[in-house]
Order: sequence, then structure tokens, then C-alpha cells
Amino acid sequence: MTRRVDSRDVLDPNGRTSRAFAARVVGHYRRVGPNAWDDYELLTAAGGHLRVTAGIKIQVEDCGARFRLRRRGQVLLAEWTPSDAERAAAAEAGLDLHPAFIQACVEDYASPPGVGLAAVVAKKLKDSD
Repeated sequence: MTRRVDSRDVLDPNGRTSRAFAARVVGHYRRVGPNAWDDYELLTAAGGHLRVTAGIKIQVEDCGARFRLRRRGQVLLAEWTPSDAERAAAAEAGLDLHPAFIQACVEDYASPPGVGLAAVVAKKLKDSD
């Protein structure tokens, strides 16, 4: 199965890992053409296991405990593999894997704010005086 993704959207971090955890690789994204702006396609494959450390920027998927991260120049699609204790705690709290993953392993992430258009215009006008 392949799924195409625009090059601008292949990794758009919306979270940061709050702690280290285990995950398994579900697939990876590969550029369709030779140019940096070409689309990417998701190649699903049973991958190995990896240890995700705290503080990594990730893109959390909309369902399940899946997320994207960059590793060794490649964008991987991975899935959190909770321990039996974490799985039991989520079930006891009535949480599916997606909210349990976010609660246990993800903290909010926001890109640093940029300078607004009004500030740029004001600076240009001030510098031209």
C-alpha cells in the first residue's frame, strides 16, 4: 500500500516526546521524484523496533498511537508499543491508544513565533527615515 503526501507535509511536527519509550517502525516515506518539492509516498513495511528519546519533535497521527519522526535523514512512521502496565493503565482509565499515547508520551510543541508582517513593515519604514 502506498499513500502520497505533499513534500511540505511529510513531517510537520505538532508534538515533542516527553519521555523515552519503545516503538516499532510501521513504514517510511520516500520521495517520488528527484526534486526536493516532489511528493513523498508512504511505503509500509514491518520494520524493527526503536527507542525514542525524550525531546524529539514528532508529528502525531490522527488515530492510533502512530507518529512520524526523522531518523538518519529519513521520515519514519512508527507506532508506540506500550508496556503491559501502560496498556492496563490506559484500559483502566477508559482511554484508547491514541489519547493514552498523547497523555503518556507527548507534550505540546510549537514553532518559535516569527516576526509579524506589521513589525516588518514598521522596521522598514523606520530604517528608511
